[in-house]
Amino acid sequence: MTTQPTQLIASYPYLFVLVKNYLYVYNLPSLTRIQKIPLEGHFHIVPYDDAFLLYSVHNIYRLGLLSAHDQIEMLLSLDPPMFQQALVVASNHNLDKEIVQKLHVRYGYYLFSLGLFDDAMNQFSYVESSLMDVLVLFQELRFPGVSA
Repeated sequence: MTTQPTQLIASYPYLFVLVKNYLYVYNLPSLTRIQKIPLEGHFHIVPYDDAFLLYSVHNIYRLGLLSAHDQIEMLLSLDPPMFQQALVVASNHNLDKEIVQKLHVRYGYYLFSLGLFDDAMNQFSYVESSLMDVLVLFQELRFPGVSA
């Protein structure tokens, strides 16, 4: 038997669901759960200006929604960076092709730095870049000089 939600609040593109000792955050367009926040005690959630208040008898929290760009920067500032989730945010918010390509390039460089060359090349394949942009990563490659 599953536990029934105690409260639901939608603020497109998100759905906030309080269930027992957790706050779940879902992405409505993709219908995927993007966050599960453990809670201690009995909480309620209410809209408040451009945010939400999550409160109980002993605690009150202000939950704000970040812009897509701020979400991406937060995901990439984590250790390790969460590039796949950042790409999902970019896709869900229909960000410009240029922004998505920059994310793929950064992801490719990151994977390359970890020695995951095949995975890095896969990320570079999403980007319209020249072969030389990728070859410079292979510093051990030596190109023969051309004499005149």
